[in-house]
Amino acid sequence: MVNTWLNYLRNREFIQCIITIQTFLIYIVFIFISILVNLPKEAPLRVISPTEQYFTLLQISDIHINMFTDLSQVANLKEFCDQLPLIQPDTVIVTGDICHGRKNGIGFYPEKHKGDYDLYNNTVHECLNKFSVPWFDLRGNHDVDGVYGRNNEHMLVDSYLFSHMNAMDISTLELRKGNTSALIIGCDNYLNAMISMETEGYLSEQSINKIISFLERNNTYKIVATHHPSMGIISDDKKYLGEKIEEYFGKKNPISLHICGHYHMDEMAAYHHHYFEAELVTLQYGKYRVIVLKNKVAYFGDFIIGELPIIPICPGENVQQCNQTEIFIGWKVDKVEVYGKESHQKIVLSSKDQRLWISPILLSESISVTVSFSSNQIVKDFTFGKQYLHLKGIVINLKMRDVAIALSALSFCLFSIRIIGGLLTQKFIVMKKFTLFEHYSYASRSTLLLCLIVSIIFYFIPIIIGYNSFEVSDTKILIYCGVNFAKIGVYGSHFLTHGYALHFIVIIILWTFLWTVCHSNRLNIHRAKLGIDVLWCFFIGISVFYSFTISISIFFFSPLTYLQLVLLCIANYIQWFNQKKILSHQQPLNESVNENGFVQMEDQVHEEMIIDTQINN
Repeated sequence: MVNTWLNYLRNREFIQCIITIQTFLIYIVFIFISILVNLPKEAPLRVISPTEQYFTLLQISDIHINMFTDLSQVANLKEFCDQLPLIQPDTVIVTGDICHGRKNGIGFYPEKHKGDYDLYNNTVHECLNKFSVPWFDLRGNHDVDGVYGRNNEHMLVDSYLFSHMNAMDISTLELRKGNTSALIIGCDNYLNAMISMETEGYLSEQSINKIISFLERNNTYKIVATHHPSMGIISDDKKYLGEKIEEYFGKKNPISLHICGHYHMDEMAAYHHHYFEAELVTLQYGKYRVIVLKNKVAYFGDFIIGELPIIPICPGENVQQCNQTEIFIGWKVDKVEVYGKESHQKIVLSSKDQRLWISPILLSESISVTVSFSSNQIVKDFTFGKQYLHLKGIVINLKMRDVAIALSALSFCLFSIRIIGGLLTQKFIVMKKFTLFEHYSYASRSTLLLCLIVSIIFYFIPIIIGYNSFEVSDTKILIYCGVNFAKIGVYGSHFLTHGYALHFIVIIILWTFLWTVCHSNRLNIHRAKLGIDVLWCFFIGISVFYSFTISISIFFFSPLTYLQLVLLCIANYIQWFNQKKILSHQQPLNESVNENGFVQMEDQVHEEMIIDTQINN
């Protein structure tokens, strides 16, 4: 059985039908060009201006409290709270998805549960009793599931936000120490879970102007906090938040740091003019972020709960004009030593508060930091220029959305050309000379047209659904066509990237379907059965993917599921019909098996010889 499959796979005709060598080369060139065009920017160069005062901020994201499942999220939040008396931050920022909004069991129910927010509220109150600090929390998409307006009764999160931020609004928190100040700009960009597939959030032009006005203030540091990355937040003119800000300020962008969450991915960021945009992994993984604002530059590091935070300030990643060595230690420690890996010089730092450690001797090289406290010693190496290589924006900066759209369009164009070629081949026999189109002449016109129509529908679904709008208090909101397809799954996701990536899979499935039908019509039953097996593999593989990575209900509600079932039924029917035609043939005909393994009837061989003679003439 395995050898039979391998023989089929080795056969050039099998590969040529599904994907030609030329097509394969086109994809390789396309991917290469995509990577080349979207090469990530260099890390932003940050010039310091020495300041005596500094601020310490903590960020957590995507807590996803869910009282219907395990309470590990609450446990992680409590463990994080235990760090507050040790670090003594100036504020805590929560970048959305406070609660999960999903019931326990099969299926997705986008309701809000008061019990979830009660858990959050009680835990945070206990947290603030341990160490009083401003708690600046934002909404995330999970906090507004099933919410269709500002005054909707399901907007439970409004009553529990410690920041008291209004829906679809911009709020700020200002911190001051002497003449030094830090302004945190929180953006609520997710009114409901039905934002257009082109985006992951929306900010009106009025909100964008409000952000710009805050950025024009004379604060020492300006931190922008959102749930989604800036390249997923769209405005009225269909430009993204990051593009709008850079368009207004240019290279004089005043942002010190942009922090966000949402993707649950570790080590993901994008580079902008002189500042980082950094996504933080979910608190479910037990990680949080420490941000230090010093010398008019924002420094940050992500740490596992319970790990000692160590953040180099000078030397630092792409930081210039340092005049002394500065290291921030999250807890109070007894001694800090720094060893220069190139100069082999060791210096002992001093501190006034046992957190910010300073030495007038500057080490402008890769360093090794040794921290001693309570009979413990921790050593950590920092190789600048390599420490943040993972922040080259592999996910954000490569613009996977654009890559998915282009890949889908390329597949659609190649598939359409072959379908049209197959239709013309049936009318103009001379086109059988072209190997690219010859195979499709064995599929009926109705089958070819069906595949073409399906590919068109699946290609344009994201566009059709993605650009509708309604008015809420004079604010235009981009939504789906009145139905929350984001949660029942046009493609299993409200991300445009996912939609077009799956359209590419649809094209591959349609290619396999046509390969199966053509071989069935050529009376090559063995290869037709192989094609049906491959279709079943697609069906099972995609169902397993949906079930274990997204939601079982999305698989059951996805049009992709029904498409595969319909194609399987058609392929099985055509195979059954052709087998029946062979068996019910009144006069048995001599069969011949050609070198490619095709079973051919004598009449069929004779007919093809006549066609070949006509072509040669």
